[in-house]
Amino acid sequence: MSGIKGLFKIHEPTALFAVLLATPIAALGTLSWITAWAHNYSGPIAAMADNDAGEFFLLGSPLTLIVLNFNDYAGRPLSSGDDWWALPLTVALFFTQWIIWSQIPVLAIRLLRPARFKKLH
Repeated sequence: MSGIKGLFKIHEPTALFAVLLATPIAALGTLSWITAWAHNYSGPIAAMADNDAGEFFLLGSPLTLIVLNFNDYAGRPLSSGDDWWALPLTVALFFTQWIIWSQIPVLAIRLLRPARFKKLH
């Protein structure tokens, strides 16, 4: 690793592990979202599925909040007409957030490793 570029290089095995861990959660969130859509966002099943989708995708916050808090900055809530872009974007942001989180321990190790070697010499 050379300099700052090497410090922030993505550690691919850790990123892959994060994606593998996030996949079942994203699948459940997507299934819940599609279930709510299939029930036209009305009725108890749709309400429960919509709530579940939000809960699953909150595990990818803060990035997923860009879509989930759409009402705060767009002045209107998400509607069924927004599903074509909101669901894929939420899933992509979910995986991106998990990859970012997976790199934090790697970054900490990379930052601490040079300090340990300096003390030995």
